[in-house]
Amino acid sequence: MPNRGSLPNEVTAYRTAVAEYPTDTPFHPDSIYPEYEFGSACGRRNAVYAAVRDCFVVAGLDAAHVGKANWNPLATLIEPGETVLLKPNLVKEKHPRDPQGWKYVLTHGSVIRAVADYAWKALRGHGTIIIADAPQTDSSFNEIVRVLGLDHIRQFYSSQGLVLELADLRQEEWETRQGVTTRRRKLAGDPRGVVAFDLAGHSEFVGHPGAGHYYGADYDSAKVNRHHSGGRHEYLIAGAAIHCDVLFNLPKIKTHKKAGITVSLKNLVGINADKNWLPHHTESGFGRSGDEHPNPTVKHRIERKVATLMHRIVVASPTLGTELLTLTRKPGIRMFGDTENVIRSGNWWGNDTIWRRPRANESGSGERWLAGVWFASAQC
Repeated sequence: MPNRGSLPNEVTAYRTAVAEYPTDTPFHPDSIYPEYEFGSACGRRNAVYAAVRDCFVVAGLDAAHVGKANWNPLATLIEPGETVLLKPNLVKEKHPRDPQGWKYVLTHGSVIRAVADYAWKALRGHGTIIIADAPQTDSSFNEIVRVLGLDHIRQFYSSQGLVLELADLRQEEWETRQGVTTRRRKLAGDPRGVVAFDLAGHSEFVGHPGAGHYYGADYDSAKVNRHHSGGRHEYLIAGAAIHCDVLFNLPKIKTHKKAGITVSLKNLVGINADKNWLPHHTESGFGRSGDEHPNPTVKHRIERKVATLMHRIVVASPTLGTELLTLTRKPGIRMFGDTENVIRSGNWWGNDTIWRRPRANESGSGERWLAGVWFASAQC
């Protein structure tokens, strides 16, 4: 592997007085910077491009050439001919309560475009950039691409003779009705395949009391527990994240009901091809404690029993189970409370499961691999 440079082990922040995203795709800069290689500017304000550029300046990247045509801030991280993965947060194309809510749940296309320009600068036109994520399973990848203008960004680079790929890393896409999954469609997944990654004895789940009672992303809790038993702690990682030369982590900073906040580490959930290999919380029940609720009452444990039974029916008979789950959802809300007002499913600060995935303890080789992904623009 080539000898990489490294980013400073520090946080670089930039604040702009213009607190809005640009709207004109493909998000050209509003100024012709000396190092800019893609023709004319857009003529409209693009504070995001300027902010990304200034973060590279403040970080001291290629400081000797700032303000010159040969300024290449990512040149010590990327070499021509390589494959660069940009991993944004592409969770869902819409927000349930705000038509413009996608702006504060998705990494904006203007951020992705600015980082991509400097990655192309380092590649010197020779190589591949991939924009990829595994959105929430009931999301539309095509709609996310449209909303963020990623299709326009790809078309623009194509007109420059550059190869940019858009990849949906999921293996399934779901349709839901009233919060119940009603249809599942198989997807092609990552064209670079998948890699089963086992942290084994180096996982933070070693010795965790939740073993055998984890709940993942789907009704089939047996699946997540199979991958976290017998000394195994397995994750199905998208091939793009393993086989790329450089990975840039581009999270959208926001609150999260289980993890508290989404930043770099939480954003890496999206390189998992199957999120049901990820423990989300530990189920509680009669005679067994967990972290799905801060104060499990008898009522809560009854709810857990009923929910577990319904989920088993769905797994055994998807059509019948889905209909039963849909019919019982409204009565269940009246009896046990709406999730907006009642804590359930580990959606609170005491969740002691979520932070362990796919984290390794400090003594393990898995930690070195994870650290390589944690830092924005790390060697994979």
